[in-house]
Amino acid sequence: MATYDIGLNKFVTDFDGGSRPTLYRVSITGPDPAQFEERLTFYRKATSLPASTLGEIIVPYLGRQIKVPGDRTFEDWTVTILNTEDMTLRSQFESWNQYYNGIIDNKVFNDGPFWGHVGGCSATVEQLNRKGDPVKIYNLRYVFPKEVASVELAYDQNDAISEFQVTFGYTYFEQQSGSGAQPNPGGRN
Repeated sequence: MATYDIGLNKFVTDFDGGSRPTLYRVSITGPDPAQFEERLTFYRKATSLPASTLGEIIVPYLGRQIKVPGDRTFEDWTVTILNTEDMTLRSQFESWNQYYNGIIDNKVFNDGPFWGHVGGCSATVEQLNRKGDPVKIYNLRYVFPKEVASVELAYDQNDAISEFQVTFGYTYFEQQSGSGAQPNPGGRN
């Protein structure tokens, strides 16, 4: 049986300082890519690396339940954005959301093929190392804003900047290691 050195010295010498949640980059290519890139770089407050879930299929066999891997689903992805006084980003996300279904007339504002438009929309989330190099990159495909959330307003919110969340649906994501990633000798990156 293999033994492992689990002492404090081993941890301190092997630990690389850890991944920092404040070091990330987000880019979104919407219907008009120029709308989002520059402003979103500065005014995004928070997001997450996207999640996926592998379902399971229960197969009864001789009184037991055998678990078999099932289908993969992809969770919605949310970005929190600082609201500027002119509310430009919020207006752009609202327009993008209404593009697929108008608020008043319930129509699609689109003369071309529907999926052709969604197919051009994507998002990228990059986890960066302390040098600013991407370590892990997630490319979300067929992205659309499902919800542009409310902005909370109150008289007692002194010394605060308003913010809102945009929740995106997407079909799948691709992941890759970035230029700042360390090699993974034990498996796939």
